Amino acid sequence: MEATKSKVNVDFNYYRKEIDSELKLTEKMVDEAIIKHGRLPDAVFDLRAVLYGLAMEVAGKARAGDLVAMYELIKPKEGESSVEIASGTGFLTVKLIEWTNNTVFAVDPSEKQLQILKGICPQAITIVSNPEDQEIFDYIPVGQIDIVTSFGGIHHNLHQRKTFENVAKMLRPGGRFCAADVADDTILAEHFDKVVSKKCLTGHNRGAWLSEKRLHELCDGLPLEIIKAEIKPLTWDFESEAEMVLFFKGLHAYDLPDQEIVKDLRNTLGCKYENGVYKLNWPMLFFEIIRKR
Repeated sequence: MEATKSKVNVDFNYYRKEIDSELKLTEKMVDEAIIKHGRLPDAVFDLRAVLYGLAMEVAGKARAGDLVAMYELIKPKEGESSVEIASGTGFLTVKLIEWTNNTVFAVDPSEKQLQILKGICPQAITIVSNPEDQEIFDYIPVGQIDIVTSFGGIHHNLHQRKTFENVAKMLRPGGRFCAADVADDTILAEHFDKVVSKKCLTGHNRGAWLSEKRLHELCDGLPLEIIKAEIKPLTWDFESEAEMVLFFKGLHAYDLPDQEIVKDLRNTLGCKYENGVYKLNWPMLFFEIIRKR
């Protein structure tokens, strides 16, 4: 599987209006939730679902490298069943169905994001739940799943140990837990801690950043064996700064001036212009864990 980057015609004026309008609506919903409940709702991505979907539309090819890396990690086979944790609006889900031509259970606490996913990919079996909840086994068969996966969602989970217990319960003997997430003590963790947590309209709550040590802690005492864990220096690729700005306005719910967004990205993550493409550093910890036989 090769990453491709072709020129596309995107109406940035349209997306800017749509994203700016949705940012105002999101800000209003945040204010209303705080006034009514004194805090944000547990499923904050319900507030950002439309923004997230718009981000993926405006820069649909930016994350092609993520999919290549996940394909190489998972090595999917025809007919394999899979569960995706924190599936969101379906960035990886759609490809899992394509790669395996089989069932994908998409688990996410955001009902609105899963509604978007279902519209894009009606074949997915969507489950509105946190991955640590036992209720997911009302839908997911115990001990019969070939692949459990996630991209960038585990750090949002406040109960990571319980999630890993559920992963062990889902997988058949020899089944694989193949995922990628933000690694501790990296520029990406710094980006979220120092920028996103302060400037995203809904903040950025998280359980814990991952590391090889953290993975060993999460697997300790479970029938799970870590096969590999490595940080890969991925980049997200954009055809223009305008595309990059609109993408992050949607992805991170940034109601900020364009130049502030660009400055933050350059200062924390680093971005270089190469062969007509703006390449933004986005290093992730990739790991493979197997269910012991």
